[in-house]
Amino acid sequence: MLTESASSPLLLPDLPAGLLRDKGDARDLFLQHGLPRRGSVAAERWKYTPLNKMAGMRLHLPHEDKAWKERVERTIASKQDEIARFPDAALLLFVDGKLQAHERTLATTPYAGLPRVTASEPLAALNVGSRCEAWRVVLNEDTPFLHVLFLATSSEEERLQPPSLPLLQTRLRIEAQSGSTSLCQTFCDSSACWNNDVIEIEVAEEARLEHVVLQERGRGSCAFSHTTVRVAEKASYAHISALKGEGLTRQEVSVALEGEEASCKLHGAYRIKGKGHIDNDTEIFHNRARCVSDALYKGVVEDAGRGVFHGKIFVAQDAQETRGYQMSRALLLSERAHAYHKPELEIYADDVICSHGSTVGALDEEQLLYLRSRGVVRARAEAILLEAFVNEALRCERKECAQALQAHLAQ
Repeated sequence: MLTESASSPLLLPDLPAGLLRDKGDARDLFLQHGLPRRGSVAAERWKYTPLNKMAGMRLHLPHEDKAWKERVERTIASKQDEIARFPDAALLLFVDGKLQAHERTLATTPYAGLPRVTASEPLAALNVGSRCEAWRVVLNEDTPFLHVLFLATSSEEERLQPPSLPLLQTRLRIEAQSGSTSLCQTFCDSSACWNNDVIEIEVAEEARLEHVVLQERGRGSCAFSHTTVRVAEKASYAHISALKGEGLTRQEVSVALEGEEASCKLHGAYRIKGKGHIDNDTEIFHNRARCVSDALYKGVVEDAGRGVFHGKIFVAQDAQETRGYQMSRALLLSERAHAYHKPELEIYADDVICSHGSTVGALDEEQLLYLRSRGVVRARAEAILLEAFVNEALRCERKECAQALQAHLAQ
């Protein structure tokens, strides 16, 4: 078991025995640096999402419980609406991080590759350094739409004192080989858990991939995701996310534009209630000429919630004729709500058009007055303005995904 010793400055959770690999660079990296703390290598990237309270947190693997298979059956039976949400899509169904057979299951192969992680990516290092399931998936004209659904069971462990959270980890490699394809990830957790997922994505030359994420976290849950993307020549990648809840969420997306005329779009919207915390961390690397990127994140923070955006656009010396746009906006609906934005540009080329910006404010009282003067009650007027605010960041090409994104935040 791993815990924080009194003489060590490292922050480490209490992990299940046998979780980590015997050897591996990622395992050693996690054990060497631990969770982000003041003065550590990852401190700047995690400045507004401190993990001190997570040091020593007890974690367990739910599938080691004798009654786990019975809980899986009950969970699947109770989530049939979620499973049937996209009937035309191929399906990958994960319960507690384990792939489950289904009639619409897409053919997959085990993946032995290990993504490269750095000291500033501690949770990704934990995933890669662990013994968890890893799968390779291919998308093309034969499989243009894939729904990846993550479910979680509940167990007696969660009611123990001190509490113990189930640790759910999955690693995926997605290859968009040709045509225009879509990937939708849905996280549907009915109980408190600790999710920690890593996704590698390769978008081949002239291929297109639209990646949609729907996630809601309840109080006491922690969710970490690390997505790395490589986009080839004349290919395009879009990542559109809708996040909400009262838990702790950090979503990391790193895109490398590796071919000329490649493009990417990183859009997201979030809504935080209670003492929830949502952190969007993005990186876009323009490594070749004539590439285009567009990043837009919008958040609504209520009660005592905290919203964080840290975005970076990097333009290499040879990446001439680059166009890069980055904007983050947040609405605070309470005096106790907070939003922290840190957009960055790092440019080494001469012929570029790049911009970035950030705004934080409250709902426009004049707009509210306009709607109320036409007979709209205040609560409905606020809902209309909030819906219009976030929907700009939730546009996508596949109709059923666009509807799911808007409905997710409207609930």
